[in-house]
Amino acid sequence: MSPATARKRAVKKNVVKQDVPRKEGARPARPVQGLRRSEMAVSSATLRHHRGSSQKARLVIDQIRGRNVNEALTILRHSPKTASRAIEKLLRSAVANAESREERVDADTLRVGEAQVGPGPSLKRFRGRAFGRAFQILHRTCHITLRLVGPIPKETPQTKSPGKRSRAAKTAPAGS
Repeated sequence: MSPATARKRAVKKNVVKQDVPRKEGARPARPVQGLRRSEMAVSSATLRHHRGSSQKARLVIDQIRGRNVNEALTILRHSPKTASRAIEKLLRSAVANAESREERVDADTLRVGEAQVGPGPSLKRFRGRAFGRAFQILHRTCHITLRLVGPIPKETPQTKSPGKRSRAAKTAPAGS
């Protein structure tokens, strides 16, 4: 039985077996960059229908995932990749979204917490070839999402409002 068939049978039975070998040369799953205990999601920005393949954009995104915003902007500014220009604009947009919120977070404390690249729709074109044939050309697009995280703001102790009375004060007679 081939490894692929064993994996399919394990999935059909809703049983995940650890001893089922993976395909040769398959990339291991990337660990998800989770939130730290002292952080919260601050803002996000999404670029849809970017005219470039998701594979090429993922090369740039992998360089900035988990980094400080200032470091990420420096990396993107000096990157020779075409996708880095669009991702730099997207990162600046996410920082602007964070600054315009009510909490007024400091942009220097933000980091790229989650960065995803997914495929978008492909534009299909045809090129004429010899003997009356036509070859299909795919112009690929992708969707890019950046989510910034920052430190949890320190809560200020809330003061009691003067209009509220305690339960003991309500039950006590007013004139005594």
